[in-house]
Amino acid sequence: MNRTMLIVLCMVVSTAAMAIEWRKHPYLERAAAQIQAARGQLAAADDFKKTQFGGHRVKALELLELAEKEISAAAAYAESDAR
Repeated sequence: MNRTMLIVLCMVVSTAAMAIEWRKHPYLERAAAQIQAARGQLAAADDFKKTQFGGHRVKALELLELAEKEISAAAAYAESDAR
């Protein structure tokens, strides 16, 4: 299994796991789906020369992962008694 396929598989699994959390929050769900789409595009860009993006593609992937975690935290907060 090549690296791109592994990344896509991980994204699908993480999306499925978090979908339950987000289904009550359609805006968060749509934002998460857009992040997944962006991650897929950036993963596909890995087929190009490693130096073509000067490390910015990798940084973008890291920031998208952070954004995904924040969306998940927002959904969890909305469901908690902390509000």
